[in-house]
Amino acid sequence: MIFVIGGAYQGKKEFVKKEFHINEQEILDGEYCNYEELLQAKAICGLERLIYRRMKEEIDVYTFIDTWLKENKDLIIICNEIGSGLVPVDAFERKYREMVGRIGCLVAGYAKEVYRVQYGIATKIKENKKNDQEIKESAIIKVYLIRHSITKGNLEKRFIGSTDESLCEEGIALAKEKKLPFVCKVYVSPLKRCQETANILYPNHETAVISGLRETDFGDFEYKNYEELKGNKDYQKWIDSNAMSGFPNGESMEDTNRRVEDTFLHIIKDAVKHQYDSIAIVTHGGTIMSIMTLFAKEKRSYHDWLAKNCEGFLLEIDGGSACYQ
Repeated sequence: MIFVIGGAYQGKKEFVKKEFHINEQEILDGEYCNYEELLQAKAICGLERLIYRRMKEEIDVYTFIDTWLKENKDLIIICNEIGSGLVPVDAFERKYREMVGRIGCLVAGYAKEVYRVQYGIATKIKENKKNDQEIKESAIIKVYLIRHSITKGNLEKRFIGSTDESLCEEGIALAKEKKLPFVCKVYVSPLKRCQETANILYPNHETAVISGLRETDFGDFEYKNYEELKGNKDYQKWIDSNAMSGFPNGESMEDTNRRVEDTFLHIIKDAVKHQYDSIAIVTHGGTIMSIMTLFAKEKRSYHDWLAKNCEGFLLEIDGGSACYQ
């Protein structure tokens, strides 16, 4: 894939025609082409117009573009840069400009070569001489582990495992305050509190719901707090074990760690396969503690990896490591 960017009327299309021996009839116009044409195209001019049209049609543009790029990997894409200048007053125009920037990052990530054209002069700003296998084996993947935002049960300090409750007002407000780095894909627990958090933090992102990211099953302790459990013999036994003995009629620590380890390896393999260099995992406190205990280079005790609501940790994973192949 080749990506050509620059301001309007700077000679991008002429550069593509001359450099890559493409004629005018082989270059689609992003304002008018349909999906079937995109799948067969050699080149497209006006990626920003395609994005605008799809946003007006209320399509999930990011997922649409990502799916298209995976199906047509030998494409030449031409795009006007629109991110400079004054910030638009209109809300849709601001969202559109942001989306063009985000999708530009996505395309540049897939592209083996990226050119910027100014006044008819092309400058190569990315060249990937490695083959696909070498890229796969050298990939470092940034993994943002994010705990869901606040729920009513969190405020009441309850064990919230399998209970599928939504964010409370405080949780929605907290998530809206956060500004997180761009990622290529978001993996999320199937429970509402995580999906709602992911939708606020990463709107218009490709999202995969992964069952194995669910919270620990707290069994007899589910949705109870200290006031309701104090004096309970099983609860005291759990306290005496430094909270490591598992939960009566729920999941053991061994079962939780095994499930989480298998799930995390599955996610990393998917990221390596699609050459993602950054992903987010929106999940639960217990799931994050298991991942960090198992995979972080820094060694801490399990409970030292507890993240606050809507916070978490960054892992850098070597996608070329044998354990992820």
